[in-house]
Amino acid sequence: MLALGSILGGVITSKCIVPVHSTHDDDQWLRIARVFHVLQESVGRLQSWYENNMEALYDPSHPIPHPRFFPSINMFPEEICPRKIVVKFVTTYGVDAHKTLADASFAPKLHYFGPIGTDENAVLLGNLKMVVMDYIEGLTLSDALKQHKVPPSFVTHLRQAIAQLHGAGLVFGDLRAPNIMVTPNDKVTVRLIDFDWAGKDGEVVYPVSISSQIDWPTGVEGLMPIERRHDLSNLARIVADVERDTAMEVCM
Repeated sequence: MLALGSILGGVITSKCIVPVHSTHDDDQWLRIARVFHVLQESVGRLQSWYENNMEALYDPSHPIPHPRFFPSINMFPEEICPRKIVVKFVTTYGVDAHKTLADASFAPKLHYFGPIGTDENAVLLGNLKMVVMDYIEGLTLSDALKQHKVPPSFVTHLRQAIAQLHGAGLVFGDLRAPNIMVTPNDKVTVRLIDFDWAGKDGEVVYPVSISSQIDWPTGVEGLMPIERRHDLSNLARIVADVERDTAMEVCM
């Protein structure tokens, strides 16, 4: 039997933030073995570093950003400091799809996509890239359905978002309720938020280890092309779920 595991890291702010990387990600299979090896080799060195460098930790008054702040503590000094943002780390990302929908107000504004470190001495972390986008106030479609808070304009806006994407020659791929934000207080009530699989129609493919626990449309398999018809099939399912929820609410 194959044992699966995860390596989790946390950021301590006012609360503990733990990004989760599933073993179903394409690169995880080999990375996990490498991570265990690095952990074994580095624990002693890290302890020694802290014992000898406690006085050299970051001083907020120092003009040079400390390397613990990636890409740097002042990467986005004025534009987004007053607002909430989301930072995620990815090995693949449909940046063109994100920009296309963001320009049409169907996705959060994208502030940055690129290497984690931006200076000439930055440490490269394989194919890992950083994404910085606006934080969206609202509910995921999953939660909105549970709470019966899907606005009447939602279906129209979702259809418009997918039409906008397909019209640009792009596909989304993972069009499911957890990846759709409902924003009932905004003029546009839909925001798509997960573009890890998105990309150019005819070029992007599904991950090799795509989950078998999800009821995917016909033709969806690992390493197979992501097609528009898959997006449309997922869209039809979502519309049916929303209409069913609306009908139940009327009956209540």
